[in-house]
Amino acid sequence: MGATPGRPPEPTGPPRRLLLAVVAAVVLVAVVVLALLYRPGDPGPADGATTAGPSSEPTGPTAGPGTTGPAAAPSPTPFPDRTVDAAPLADRLGTEVVDAVDPGVPFTLEEPGWASLDGAPDGAREAVTGTLTDGTDTVGLTAVAFDSIEEQDAHAEEVVAGLREDGATVISEGTVYSDGSGRHWAFLMPDGVSSTVVWRTDDGVVLTLTGPLRVTEVVYGDMLV
Repeated sequence: MGATPGRPPEPTGPPRRLLLAVVAAVVLVAVVVLALLYRPGDPGPADGATTAGPSSEPTGPTAGPGTTGPAAAPSPTPFPDRTVDAAPLADRLGTEVVDAVDPGVPFTLEEPGWASLDGAPDGAREAVTGTLTDGTDTVGLTAVAFDSIEEQDAHAEEVVAGLREDGATVISEGTVYSDGSGRHWAFLMPDGVSSTVVWRTDDGVVLTLTGPLRVTEVVYGDMLV
């Protein structure tokens, strides 16, 4: 049936413009809410959300103010140059040691001078032996030269190990030269009187000096090898 004359039609729903305004307001509110909940940089919703814990991956040190990263490890001290010296042993050893026990009386090489060492170790390029004396005390000396630092080191360790096995006691040990190269071991022999000094030059030569305790180390200290 049609509408009653003189009366406006019964409303069947909200006016269209009002409905659009309501929808627009709802959308606007939703946008604002989402903007507040999901701000840029936020890990997720502020309320009711479960956030991830610390990462299980290892992390590196954090650079502090004025740094560019983890501090570098200290550089190792350079090992002294160890290069084989191929000079003949007689030329290096000379024939006397000055300023030894008595500054006015040098230790000189006895006849017959430097002689080839019987039973030289395997791999030795040259091996000699001789006796130094100041007229009162004597020091026996052997010198063995090698063509490699590895052979030099192995022979020095063998000599030192043999002395220990024989009951000798180390009374001094350390470097030889000012640059930290070379090595010496001074032993008191089981008789309590004599001593042996083993000297590794770090340029391919191992020397062994034997004699009275009060003399051997002094002669070793004054040799120019």
